[in-house]
Amino acid sequence: SPWVMRSPGRGKHMGDGWETRRRREPGNDWIVVALGARGIVERIELNTAHFKGNFPDGCSVEGALIENGDAFHPSDDGVDWRDLMARQKL
Repeated sequence: SPWVMRSPGRGKHMGDGWETRRRREPGNDWIVVALGARGIVERIELNTAHFKGNFPDGCSVEGALIENGDAFHPSDDGVDWRDLMARQKL
């Protein structure tokens, strides 16, 4: 669940994170996390400790300033996503 994903500290078991769905077609899994206020991301920690042999090949992190709070889809053309962390092999 998203709440567990953002909890401090290391997970104790696989359920303490985000398990991606089994995908047989091309595409990406994603999560959108809204900050409570405008800010600067200084640190990103991604831990795949409990996903031995069952994790994605890589990941990246992007950010966007969404000022009006309207609902949107991450793939919408009008969203100006910026790289916060370039794709990294996991």
